[in-house]
Order: sequence, then structure tokens, then C-alpha cells
Amino acid sequence: MIKVEELLSHAARCNRLAEVCLDREVAEKLRQLAQDYWELAGQPPEHFQRIITCRPSPKAPQRSSGS
Repeated sequence: MIKVEELLSHAARCNRLAEVCLDREVAEKLRQLAQDYWELAGQPPEHFQRIITCRPSPKAPQRSSGS
């Protein structure tokens, strides 16, 4: 059986990956996976620290500085 500490460690790892992820869809899936690990660990959802930030996708057009 998986220990609570392991589940919380997995949740934290997913959160860290979501924080640096460049793809918003993947970041959101990582956040959901982190939440799932958190809930499996039996932790109350109001204490879950969800990372909201996500860097813009590299596919997005970049603005030119204009000359």
C-alpha cells in the first residue's frame, strides 16, 4: 500500500511540473493529477495548494518591437 507521504510527494511533483509547463492543457492535467494524489492521501481539499501560473505556449505569435 502507498504511504500518505508518497502520495503527497507525487502531488507536489505534479504541481512543480505544472508550474513550469509550457502547454496549458498539459499543465491543467498535471494540476488535476496533483489534486487526485492529494485526495488519495486523505487530505482536505481546502488545504490543497494549486499552482495557477503557466507560461505562455511557445506556439503563440510573438509581438514585434516595431521599427
